[in-house]
Amino acid sequence: MPPPPHEIQAFAAPNGAWLPNAFFAELPNAPQRPTRRLSGAVAATRSVLFGETAGERMELDGPGYLQYETAGNSYQVGHMSFFQVNRFLVEPMVETVTAGRAGGLALDLYAGVGLFSVPLARGFERVVAVEADPAAARDLEANLKAGGNAAQAVNAETETFLANWKEKPDLVVLDIKMPGLDGLAAGIVAIAAAAFAILSASFGRADAAVLSAIVCGSTLAFLYHNYHPAKIFMGDSGALALGFLPATLSLAGLPKTAAAITLVGG
Repeated sequence: MPPPPHEIQAFAAPNGAWLPNAFFAELPNAPQRPTRRLSGAVAATRSVLFGETAGERMELDGPGYLQYETAGNSYQVGHMSFFQVNRFLVEPMVETVTAGRAGGLALDLYAGVGLFSVPLARGFERVVAVEADPAAARDLEANLKAGGNAAQAVNAETETFLANWKEKPDLVVLDIKMPGLDGLAAGIVAIAAAAFAILSASFGRADAAVLSAIVCGSTLAFLYHNYHPAKIFMGDSGALALGFLPATLSLAGLPKTAAAITLVGG
């Protein structure tokens, strides 16, 4: 029997196309991989990425990307690329950022696969899109080329790029993927949860203290794999949950003044 995967991730487009990632403790031989089972689960499977949870070895079965249609644009999105997973926010975000924008030069920093760069390229003479992740940068370059406009994809850290940039842009889009920054969300929540645990215990709220300690421990465990250079990244569901839990703990376990001091001090 082939070994079962330790983890399965998937990204889906509104049309039902999806990209599953299957991670194993040790990557099985090609004949033993559950390609047919994963592909058969959803008819619109475009390709499957196989990888090892504790290693760098990865192998691809299929083209490695799907086309995501939104806001009148088509985007190539690969297995390891970042894209806004809340499909209900994508079109309003694109409209808010790009509608009516025009000029000579636009900079799109932390560009991902080009969610904003592609529509901006229709209104600006030049668009320079900067993305550090190699997988997303490849999709970014493909999406900009498909648009046929004067847009440039740069695979570099934004800080390094800006240190050498001299031209003055007419527009700067700064779309930082906050949960995706190595250790950011987990680190902040771990500190806050530890403070809440100590304060809740000091006020005799054992229930809130225990829950705070659990949140702190779980985020520290996640931080072990999310610390730079990160091997795993938090999605929107995890980020929203980690935003909700400290807010709930601050109300359940602490007097308002103590909670406010903790949050402001942090």
